[in-house]
Amino acid sequence: MKATITYCVMWNYLPDAERVSDELKSKGIKVDLIKGSNGVFDVEIDGKLVYSKRNTGRFPNLGELLTLI
Repeated sequence: MKATITYCVMWNYLPDAERVSDELKSKGIKVDLIKGSNGVFDVEIDGKLVYSKRNTGRFPNLGELLTLI
């Protein structure tokens, strides 16, 4: 399983991306962090979008992504 986290550099979403990355890695999921813009914070698993801050208006809570996948 492979995850891709695209995060906004301008809004400094890197700490949130790293938190989510660490959570996924703790479950053996390979994670790539990708710099983005325009407030993006998207998490894809094996190419499928599973979480978007744009859709929810917030960052994922602890454990939320593991429930979604």
